[in-house]
Amino acid sequence: MSRAPRVGLAAMFHSQLGIAGGLDIYVRQLVEALAEHDRLTDYVVLTTAKGAEAWAYRSWPINFTIHALREFAPRPAWPRRVINHYRRRRGLPVPPHYGDDYLAWQIDELGLDLVHFPATLIRPLTLQTPCVLTVFDIQHVYYPEFFTPAELAWREQNYGPSIKKAVRLLAPSAYTAASLTEKYAVPPERLSLIPVGADPGVERASPGEAARVRAKYQLPERYIYYPANPWPHKNHARLIAALRRLRGGPANPPALVLSGRLVNELRDARQLALAADMDAHVLDLGFVPPADLAGLYTGAELLVFPSLFEGFGIPLLEAMACGCPIAAANATAIPECVGDAALLFDPLDPDSIASALRTMLDDAALRQTLAARGTARLRAFAWPAIVAQLSVVYAHVAEAAHAGRL
Repeated sequence: MSRAPRVGLAAMFHSQLGIAGGLDIYVRQLVEALAEHDRLTDYVVLTTAKGAEAWAYRSWPINFTIHALREFAPRPAWPRRVINHYRRRRGLPVPPHYGDDYLAWQIDELGLDLVHFPATLIRPLTLQTPCVLTVFDIQHVYYPEFFTPAELAWREQNYGPSIKKAVRLLAPSAYTAASLTEKYAVPPERLSLIPVGADPGVERASPGEAARVRAKYQLPERYIYYPANPWPHKNHARLIAALRRLRGGPANPPALVLSGRLVNELRDARQLALAADMDAHVLDLGFVPPADLAGLYTGAELLVFPSLFEGFGIPLLEAMACGCPIAAANATAIPECVGDAALLFDPLDPDSIASALRTMLDDAALRQTLAARGTARLRAFAWPAIVAQLSVVYAHVAEAAHAGRL
């Protein structure tokens, strides 16, 4: 191509934080990183009228446009209504005026070279513009018991077709890439391994900032931190069972501070704590604003991350950036993400979780070593290098589309 590609960034369903968890965070970080490190590509952030307000928090570079898609078409003038009526009567197509087909029509009308869907799903699937898809979550293939029949049916109707439709698939971890090949028969030549970048806005908090956050949430002097919505795979029940095993022992555990509960989430980890007679030792902050994250990580004794399934693990990077030592599950993409910067345990075994926590709490030198390793490992997740990899994918897909090779 003789010009830089025009790339749509699909943020229609992830413009506001606190709705879909880590996917919302990733979409925001991706757009921020592209705006910071790529001034050549022409980007169009696709959102909704309500979502556009969420992107008005800053001014964007000249190569960025925030484009609000409409949910319903405006009422056409009477000549167009007559023409549409005539075409319908004769079985001829007319432009859609609402729903997914209308979203697809609006996006296709923009003349983009491609659209990057960064959050596992392509929607609308009727889109004609070439699509690049980042896949994080195919958890339902491994843990169908965590989903209702309706949720499983919806995922089966949308995940497979999204993966099939994408002209290029991006995996944030080798684990996810291997899973796509194993479970969806994705050939390696359709896959690119591109990790998530570390948020440059999250770093070790100053003593004053850590004190502010501690006072705001009335945190205890010592606490273990776990930011995760209480989905079944986040494994809160086994974590609380592990803490119960430590209660009254020589390493009587600090409080467990939870955050990340989403706006519309009905499940509540406090009920699990109450059932385990651990409610006095568990503090749930709900969803906290990003500005408070550094203070929460910095003030914690350690991050515990017992999740059973992760395509990546953004909180792991946040902990590394804040110098917070990590104890984490030896499962899925987590070991790949942390490298040697965490003490790993079996997330299916509360005794294993308890043993890892006991070791970490008893050994200040180990915590210091793991924190230092985390700081060093964070260099592997620098956004400038990741943006460069994305730019190559965008250019390749755009060139192939123009040459008719897709």
